Amino acid sequence: MAMTSKYFLPVFIILLVFFSCRDSNQQQELDEGGASEFVEQGIEEEEPGRQAEIRQSPPRNLPISFGKIRPGEYAILMGKYKNPKDAIARSRELRRLRINNYIYQESEKSYLVLIGHFVTESQALKRKQYLEKKGFKNLQIYAAR
Repeated sequence: MAMTSKYFLPVFIILLVFFSCRDSNQQQELDEGGASEFVEQGIEEEEPGRQAEIRQSPPRNLPISFGKIRPGEYAILMGKYKNPKDAIARSRELRRLRINNYIYQESEKSYLVLIGHFVTESQALKRKQYLEKKGFKNLQIYAAR
């Protein structure tokens, strides 16, 4: 036990000096324009006077539009709207409540906000009952035709 603590401090100091010298050498290479290893890795330095491109993450809480659900599948109808802006607003409201949903365009002037792709009607009914307990009203089961 005493032997290991005797050698711990000198080994620690040697490692500390080694890594600090290594970092300063890399910094010196960068200052001299030797950024070749970064270019090889696909990381390029920016040219002077050129503004960096700002990479934006995709916007959050965007409504998702899917195609028609397949025949024999079921979904829960959360709302039917004539205006797509109203359907998008409802979809975003549900997403804020952490309820996954999507918008389906039934016809040219009919937009449905739906939840789920259920294989059986009983699965859709169970989820509908759960959502009704959470306080949602006027829910319907939508069957694909």
